[in-house]
Amino acid sequence: MSDKERETTLKGQIKEAIKATGDTVNALVDTLGGMLEQIFKTSGKIGASLVHVMSDLVRYTLEAILEIGGDIGHVAKGLTLAVVQTSRRTGYDVLEALHELAKLLIKNAASLGGDVARVATGFMEGAIEAMKEIGMDIEKAASDLATTLVKAAYEIGEEIGNKVRQACSGTIKGVKIVLKEPFQKSSKKKAA
Repeated sequence: MSDKERETTLKGQIKEAIKATGDTVNALVDTLGGMLEQIFKTSGKIGASLVHVMSDLVRYTLEAILEIGGDIGHVAKGLTLAVVQTSRRTGYDVLEALHELAKLLIKNAASLGGDVARVATGFMEGAIEAMKEIGMDIEKAASDLATTLVKAAYEIGEEIGNKVRQACSGTIKGVKIVLKEPFQKSSKKKAA
């Protein structure tokens, strides 16, 4: 199957699942869970090949929801929950997978012209919900994940960084988020 055929098939499956249930989050958890499990099992540990395949999956999913006019934040939450469930079933480090997903979501949403603030909020809501279910240290992990989102956004540009920073500041789903600066690499030159 060519890349274009795989893209068309995946986007079609995602659109059909969402239309059939009307529930973007649960449709994505169900539809993508099996796909992600196969990807995780065949890719070995999180590395370049897994990140590449996850990037395609994230992009196709965001494109599908934008094409049907759905809530891009629900997509981020559904993808987040699917990644957590798959990580737990396949033995992957949940936080490592979430940090990679955070970067992929922001970069792909920005390149598609999607609402990066809504993506950041949806991701954080899904991550917090999942972390509560598995008993993780939520405040520290959520703050670290939010910082990853903000750093990824600033790598794209200041305007996108500011939007994501604002979306990730304060309290999300009852959890106080403490962002860790600096978000951008220092551009100061050292004196000779």
